[in-house]
Amino acid sequence: MAESYDELKNQLEELQSEFPEIQQLSQSLNHRLLELYSLYQIGLALSTTLDLDEIFNLFQKIFQQTIKVDRFGIFLIDNTISTLKLHTSFGLPKEKNKMKTSFKFGEDIFGEALMYEKSIYISDLSEKSKYKYFRDGTKKGSLLAIPLLLRKHQPVGALSLYRKKDNAFTENEISLFQKIGDEIAKVIDKTLLFRQTKELSITDDLTGLYNRRYFNERFDREVQRSRRYKRSLTVLMIDIDYFKNFNDVN
Repeated sequence: MAESYDELKNQLEELQSEFPEIQQLSQSLNHRLLELYSLYQIGLALSTTLDLDEIFNLFQKIFQQTIKVDRFGIFLIDNTISTLKLHTSFGLPKEKNKMKTSFKFGEDIFGEALMYEKSIYISDLSEKSKYKYFRDGTKKGSLLAIPLLLRKHQPVGALSLYRKKDNAFTENEISLFQKIGDEIAKVIDKTLLFRQTKELSITDDLTGLYNRRYFNERFDREVQRSRRYKRSLTVLMIDIDYFKNFNDVN
């Protein structure tokens, strides 16, 4: 599919060079092609896997290879502490002290985008700004922060997109990325729901500890591992005194 996209794009560029009068039409078609391809890839992610890491890897490929941004990041909400935390990225500084990786609601560009549920675009980072996202000396380029919303007042996280050139995002692109952000939010929500459901099926409601189902599954895996590597396996059983009293009270 990636090759098909590149071939179609090249054909449009050839037509544009031969017939300048269709330049505007070519740009419109190219934008529409990018939109359909990106949404197709995101839909494909949900139909092929519910593993969050695999889905994040696919999102990285879309933004790096197809949409072509220089830096990318997805922040997810940690509702327990009302904070946005960076979960996946590429092109960002490796040193943690050179970039903020978490934000309170309303803090900096991503916390503000999430709080007001609207995208924030900085077309020229060389201009003075109240936002202090980058700490690695980045003073040029364009930064786009997009809230990931399931629906109004139901945020999932935020999307970070950066290009090295100033004024690098067009209005059409920003509109497209907002649509993509909505689809990413749906995919992430369904994936997290699946993970939560799976977690509930293997934990005890009262204590939060793993239950018998998890023990049976894990025990089988450990037995297989022991046989494969020809190592001994030890099982330790511990009785908790007066645990019935805890069950009765709770």
